[in-house]
Amino acid sequence: MPVKSLSAARRLNSRNCGTKEVFEMTNKESLAHHIDGLNEGAIAAFRRKDARAIADGFVADGSILVPNQPIARGHAAITNAWSGLIGLPGIEIHWGSTFVEAAASGELAYEVGTYRLSFDGPAGRVEDRGKYVVVWKQENGAWKIAVDIFNSDLQPAA
Repeated sequence: MPVKSLSAARRLNSRNCGTKEVFEMTNKESLAHHIDGLNEGAIAAFRRKDARAIADGFVADGSILVPNQPIARGHAAITNAWSGLIGLPGIEIHWGSTFVEAAASGELAYEVGTYRLSFDGPAGRVEDRGKYVVVWKQENGAWKIAVDIFNSDLQPAA
């Protein structure tokens, strides 16, 4: 069962753990598992070409920082940014977290991960891989994205 918040995980796990080390590890694992589930939902929305559903995973004033584009802030701009990516011909994408850390307050967390994407470009298939950072924020008891930034591991084409 996914845990909706780090504080809920703390309450749940404080009843089941004997040491602080186990307590902290279980909370981190619970949060990481929950964020993995949110990522799976976003990837499913991407495959349905539902940019709005992806943007709904952001806080109201959230931002996405796409390479070589201005900052997209707010649901309308985030929907537009994701629509552009979803609209690429033959687009395929996958991303997943490498690790997740949370603030002691349980109100903020950050995720670091990697992505792979490919699409059909004018000169053939374009392949990319890179990394990302997402800042997660509690909003009305649910984890939502406050800021998402990604960039390529590959050198720019000459």
